[in-house]
Amino acid sequence: MKRVILAGFLVLLLCPIASAETYRISGKATYADNTPVSLDYVYVECEVGAYECYQYRGTKAMTDAYGDFTVVIDAGDEEDGIDILLSLRGENFTHIIDLAFTETEPSVHDSLARQYKSRLVWDVGIAPGFSNMIIKREYERDREIKDITIKVGGNPAKPDSGWSYMAPFSPSDVIEEYTRPARIIKDGEVVIVEVLSDLHRISVDNFGEMEAFLTDGLRSLLNTGYAQNMREYTVRWPGHIQKWSQEKDHLSDSQLIEAWKFDETRHEFTWMEICLSYTGYQVTWEIVDTGKDGHSSMARTTGLVTTACAVELINQSNSGY
Repeated sequence: MKRVILAGFLVLLLCPIASAETYRISGKATYADNTPVSLDYVYVECEVGAYECYQYRGTKAMTDAYGDFTVVIDAGDEEDGIDILLSLRGENFTHIIDLAFTETEPSVHDSLARQYKSRLVWDVGIAPGFSNMIIKREYERDREIKDITIKVGGNPAKPDSGWSYMAPFSPSDVIEEYTRPARIIKDGEVVIVEVLSDLHRISVDNFGEMEAFLTDGLRSLLNTGYAQNMREYTVRWPGHIQKWSQEKDHLSDSQLIEAWKFDETRHEFTWMEICLSYTGYQVTWEIVDTGKDGHSSMARTTGLVTTACAVELINQSNSGY
């Protein structure tokens, strides 16, 4: 009997106005001799006792003539971190779902991924994600980085009389972003600081004066050692975070989610600035997107990085890595 090999990757399709995220677990099924497993079903299975997974059990997708397949599931925040087993011809392969901004960083699943010869790719959005790639590129060019500051945010193109905000991704993650203590790197050490602190005004080209405040966005950059000092700020229109501070104890999560509901008819933009300081000079990267062809700027910028990582995994799989 031929041994089956399944190479898979996880692609997140951004759905900013939905309560659940749509995931595609895609991959290629081949035998050990690299011939494709054609026109056979890949099933979702669950570990015994993995009750959060049971709702997906039995979901299936057929491989095509080349062994390629895509299993589609909808996962909410409560499914964060669950293990998904894919079964093909009696053999199981683990895939781990990581919803963005989880409090427990997915790196804790490294041994599990290795055990099942699976891959777990995380922090593959604009920040963390694209920011990591830019910083790594600058670090390889000149390793003497003294200080790194990231400022990033997705916002309406113009402020309003209310929140001046609509959530371009899961609103519950925004609430987490505003409440979880922020970790920064100071003098080479991880330091926990008050979230929303160091609030200050900044100027964003073509949009105007905005505000930046510290949040827990470094995540997978924390243990890289790229610089002695690193921090990430979230960017919002002036008054937004003050309104949050005043009203957060009087509004339920469901009320906030409704208030921050994404409006597809409203102009919006995603902006990121990465400033790297060296001895004697400074390098600044600026990324701006305003959406296109019905796709939001956050979906485009995040999807670009996620897709690039998925394509790289496919290429590595096809190369035998």
